[in-house]
Amino acid sequence: HALDLGLRVDVLIGDLDSIDEQAHQTLVAAGTQVQRHPVDKTRSDLDLAIQYAAELEPVRIEILSGGGGRLDHLLVSATMLGRPDVALLPICMHTFGTSITATAAGAACTLDAATGDTVTLLAVGGDAATRSSGLHWDLTPDMLLTPGSSLGLSNVAVVDSPTIDVDPASTGVILAVVVPR
Repeated sequence: HALDLGLRVDVLIGDLDSIDEQAHQTLVAAGTQVQRHPVDKTRSDLDLAIQYAAELEPVRIEILSGGGGRLDHLLVSATMLGRPDVALLPICMHTFGTSITATAAGAACTLDAATGDTVTLLAVGGDAATRSSGLHWDLTPDMLLTPGSSLGLSNVAVVDSPTIDVDPASTGVILAVVVPR
């Protein structure tokens, strides 16, 4: 997919079970570093790639994913952003025309959303007291978001770049899903 988008690939990480041989050879010929892992492993390719990227201390990590066309892969990839170690990274996942960012307890986030975009806030890993600004139905910390709650579903940005912050005492992480208008 990176080649189709005209992106340069510096490092290819994973078990390589889903890359065709021609793309693999093109990347190797272009000087791409390959970190091949066994097919039988305990972590996904994306998990391995996030760990590698985090060690580089990046300004931003952008994930472009379709989940391999599988709902289970997509769900794990999206909720992986809510893992405490990953939620602290400057990371955003783009999938099916949406973007997903995570905000950990004690952190704030400016969403990449424009006026009219749909914004859904989901709690993962525990409860999250959240304050939002710039949404049609702004949340306040007393409106506790809990995992599986529909409270944060289908809100709307009323300004460009709305913000959220999560109370430091919260146990959960907020995943903000932005669907462009």
